[in-house]
Amino acid sequence: SRYTWDPDGHRIADAEKGQRYLLSTMLGVTQGRGNTEKEIRTYLQRSAAADFTRPQGTIYYMWNKDIRSATRDKCFASMAAAITALGVPAKVQQGIVPDGAKDVTGMMVGAADFDLAKSNIVIRPGAICEHLTSAGGILLNTKFQTPLSEFLRHGAAGASGTVVEPRAIQAKFPLPSLQLHYAKGCSLAEAFYQSISGPYQLLIVGDPLCQPWATPPKVLVSGLKAGDVVKGKLALTPSGVPNGGRPIGAFEIFMDGHLVARSEKSGPLDIDTTKMVDGYHELRIVGSGADAIEAQGRVILPFKVQNHDAALEVKAPPASVKSSDKFRVSVRQPGAKAIVLRQNNRELGRVQGEAGDLEVAAATLGRGTSMLQAFSEGDVPVISAPVRMIIE
Repeated sequence: SRYTWDPDGHRIADAEKGQRYLLSTMLGVTQGRGNTEKEIRTYLQRSAAADFTRPQGTIYYMWNKDIRSATRDKCFASMAAAITALGVPAKVQQGIVPDGAKDVTGMMVGAADFDLAKSNIVIRPGAICEHLTSAGGILLNTKFQTPLSEFLRHGAAGASGTVVEPRAIQAKFPLPSLQLHYAKGCSLAEAFYQSISGPYQLLIVGDPLCQPWATPPKVLVSGLKAGDVVKGKLALTPSGVPNGGRPIGAFEIFMDGHLVARSEKSGPLDIDTTKMVDGYHELRIVGSGADAIEAQGRVILPFKVQNHDAALEVKAPPASVKSSDKFRVSVRQPGAKAIVLRQNNRELGRVQGEAGDLEVAAATLGRGTSMLQAFSEGDVPVISAPVRMIIE
């Protein structure tokens, strides 16, 4: 998103003459013909685990005489050959879906209706599967055509479909190059948006960051280890180990989620912790590959700053709480003027003075995993380590 592009898709330096893009997908849809919450959690977890795994299997281009196949099947053979040349098996096969295949790492279908359960296929983690048809993205309660959610229900990382009648216009659907971009190491969102000329009627659902075939560099840093307690000035040196012959082209340094530096080469980085609040902090160094895809590797180092020997005590609530319940959090720091409890940047409650209890309704956090932190105010402010909770 920090790059600027001209109308023909070329990267340009003049920000006033170009446009920036933020790529997005819908993570899941639960209404109508969408997926259940359990199905969505399952396919997103499968997708996250598929990153950088180079899954073993085959990408299938399904050919038949349906207009939905004929609209784009002229490119199938050349794309399958290009993908195979990368070391990722791909082939063109006649039919609706590859019946009985247990190794589906990707699939492009040209049919309005199909039954994956009866086809007895196995979709491997990380796969992009989609079909060119009018109602694939219409998830209202209807029996008209098979929806994209069927692919996700059977384990795909992402799928797409149009939400209104698109006609058989190729520009409104992904080109067969979708699978080629993906096999080269692009993320799911990058692969989709590079293969669509007119995405305005298309709904893409799944994990936008899934990168099964990416080859990220390994990022290293000297001068700090996870869990260190530090004071004064730190001298850090980020470096990287190329993966697949791709060296690191740039480093980005984040402190507590904020970008503080960007460099095109490794080198010393000085951090003055006396200018930081005592307590918990997180250093994140991201290295991007020196090629067009820029696959990223990262190292995350939690550490504690202790320049003033101040301590913020947090009596943690239970690790798991039902959403219908309330829980208490006790906080204490001698000399503090106030202590605030936050979920991310959202304030949940405030204690005036150096100690007290806070009662929180679990439902206000939302179901799933939450991270809570206490922040003290006063002459010596301190940040507590995050407390992880699961709201059921």
